[in-house]
Amino acid sequence: MLSIVHKLLFVVIISFPCAVLANDHVRPSPAQDKLQNHEQSSISAAMSAILANNIQREVSYLDDLYEIQQDTSSISFQVDSPVGEVWVKFDDFSGRFVMPKRNLNTKHAVVDINADSLHSETGLIAVLLKGDSFFDVENFPSIRFVGSNLEWYGEDRAVLKGLMTIQDVTRPVAFYIKLEDAGIDGADDGRITVTASTTIKRSAFGIYTLLPLVSDNVNLYVNIDANRIDTGLDTATLSFIE
Repeated sequence: MLSIVHKLLFVVIISFPCAVLANDHVRPSPAQDKLQNHEQSSISAAMSAILANNIQREVSYLDDLYEIQQDTSSISFQVDSPVGEVWVKFDDFSGRFVMPKRNLNTKHAVVDINADSLHSETGLIAVLLKGDSFFDVENFPSIRFVGSNLEWYGEDRAVLKGLMTIQDVTRPVAFYIKLEDAGIDGADDGRITVTASTTIKRSAFGIYTLLPLVSDNVNLYVNIDANRIDTGLDTATLSFIE
């Protein structure tokens, strides 16, 4: 798309001096001036149509925009402690992601997690994690991940790199992605299942409580069911893609 825009700008830049030189030598009559304005108006309309068509084609090329279905998805993490493995799940989250057909330096995923929705089998652990020594959900109610680079290394496997924000700290994080069900065999029901996992260090996000008694490594596991959203050329779609 950018190459087309550059070519159009090049045509305009080249044409403009020629028009100025012509006007220096010959003053058009009112009738000619009216005709020239009509022609310029037609050219402008044609250029706008070309740009609109190419933007629409760009959106169509990236029309695989999906919305996470919370009721059939899960986000959880696991840490090692003196009493064994501690598992925690989040019940409230939302997000969208683009499954691109080529690599683009753009937002591929935005996921927001309600930190206060975490729970574990032991209620005391959940209360502790929500407190100001860990997630401090009263002051920082949301955890966010914004994926900006998707690199495929197999037919159904990729690495999604982006930024994760916990409390007021943002750090780069890379998720290993696997497409579990994406209509690879030709079925296209508009639904996709993706699993993702990564390991982060909580100390990198300023959470040092009970180190090293409780592991610094936090293993994140994401299982996503998502439905494709049929989108047209609208501001919301373009703002997400850009």
